[in-house]
Amino acid sequence: MPEQELDPRRPFKQYIGDSVYADFDGYSYILTTENGYGPTNTIYLEPAVLNAFIAWWAWVGKALERAVAAKEAAERIEAKESENGNAIQSAE
Repeated sequence: MPEQELDPRRPFKQYIGDSVYADFDGYSYILTTENGYGPTNTIYLEPAVLNAFIAWWAWVGKALERAVAAKEAAERIEAKESENGNAIQSAE
């Protein structure tokens, strides 16, 4: 993320994309959506909730890796079975 000029009143607030800003108030991690007229939605994440979100995110990543690996394995098996089927047909 490129360095952004810090507002001395909100030194940790940064735009992270898709109209979402991240901030930190010394305890909570704050996510806001803004439409140009100020925050329209605000979510305060306590450290325990942020840690739970990070753990969930890691779990999703591992689940996706397993799903991709399973799909690739199934495709290899299917390709091998197809090769074997073609070899049997050509031998007949």
